[in-house]
Amino acid sequence: SSQLSWKERKKMEDQSVASLGGK
Repeated sequence: SSQLSWKERKKMEDQSVASLGGK
């Protein structure tokens, strides 16, 4: 949704990647 800024989305995506083992 547009409620999240791109920075918030980026941070959430980074956390998801990290929790999956990261790349």
